Amino acid sequence: MRTLIGSGAVESLEAWNEAENVAVRLRLSSGVRVNSVTTGLLRYMFGGYIDPFTWKVQYTEVDFIEVERSHPIATNSNELELAMPANRVARGMLWEYEMMGTIVAPGLKVDLKGRPDVVVMLLRPPGPEARIVAGKSRLTASSGDGWAFADLESSPSGGLRIRVTSGGQGFSRVKLEVRRSVECCPGRMTTLNEISQKEKVASLEPGSSGVVEWRPDYPVYEPFLAALSTEPIYDEILSMLRSMGIEARRDLVRASIVLGRPHYVLGDLKPVRTKLRFCLSRRLRRGVVDETELRLEGLE
Repeated sequence: MRTLIGSGAVESLEAWNEAENVAVRLRLSSGVRVNSVTTGLLRYMFGGYIDPFTWKVQYTEVDFIEVERSHPIATNSNELELAMPANRVARGMLWEYEMMGTIVAPGLKVDLKGRPDVVVMLLRPPGPEARIVAGKSRLTASSGDGWAFADLESSPSGGLRIRVTSGGQGFSRVKLEVRRSVECCPGRMTTLNEISQKEKVASLEPGSSGVVEWRPDYPVYEPFLAALSTEPIYDEILSMLRSMGIEARRDLVRASIVLGRPHYVLGDLKPVRTKLRFCLSRRLRRGVVDETELRLEGLE
């Protein structure tokens, strides 16, 4: 399996498949001492511009959504060997504004003495077997004489097939869009503590019908193991994003990272909140809305 070492506290990193797990052997640099190691479903959040004095990312937060094991290290050995589940996929979102990102993946956090900790994440994309499922099979909206409904079913491509029917009067458009959001760096002293995205799926005229097929566009990459610092420099983040098949580069003044598009979605699984919104738009009045949650099936 591919590995990426970003943290200066890590000397070497190895990984291999072992039954339903990925075994990890982590060798730390000479003189680095370990307090404890925690494994589970890890959330790695970052954002902001480059600190001109340290070249580090302005904001970084690391926590666990699920903890599998936490124990102190009684030995002075600088080599650790642990395991993490191989069947869980990475999920989260990236936003080009202030280069905000939330990445959730199986991983481990090594608490070090007197220096920034080390995080190791197993980054694996949703495969071709991944399928989007909806919480409802039909969305409906009506206003006066106007009405519309959308029937939802999974498509062979792994996305959704949406059959829209509408009729009557009193509305201007029938709109379908996917809305996503995820928390990012809640400890920041700012109102921008969430990444959100709206993706237009379809827009139909009153009285029209049609069939739309929608499938999420996730980055495609080979699974790999990444070892990063909890206080990363920008090159660590840049290398990780590129390894995940994400178009990323430094801006002209080297103060931030520019993405190939405004948002990247890594996977529609918790903690990412994903909804399909069905709206009957009305002139000079608020639209009538029905919505349902979307999620990837069988990849928790």
